[in-house]
Amino acid sequence: MQKVPTKHLGMWTYTATAAEITAGKIIVPAVVGKQLLIYDAWFRGHGSTCSGPTTIALIESASSGVAFSHVSADLSNGTWRYTTAGDGTVVTTLLKKWLTLSEGLKLVAAGGSANTAMTTMDVVVVGFYAGAVMV
Repeated sequence: MQKVPTKHLGMWTYTATAAEITAGKIIVPAVVGKQLLIYDAWFRGHGSTCSGPTTIALIESASSGVAFSHVSADLSNGTWRYTTAGDGTVVTTLLKKWLTLSEGLKLVAAGGSANTAMTTMDVVVVGFYAGAVMV
């Protein structure tokens, strides 16, 4: 497990298997009494273009608010996908906003069925924790 940044910008990287995405893998751990702000995120699929789920998303670990997601068809083999509007179908509802107190981020396949083509996916998340923040 990577060190939890509490005062400075932190970066979490992970290569998730298709099974981990289907199961909902915690990418950024929750820290009790802290709030997380996600500044940016990137996805890159491997093996083939993702198919099966409607989207692949980073969501709050318990409340399930969406920080960042891409539709499956955006996740083609070996191509980095970002949080900009010109980079496919992107949802950034909680990006650059404080997440719910004491929550982390989970990587999930949402809607449809389990991923049937993409074998792994690289995930990069940039953000930081702070004490309880007024939002």
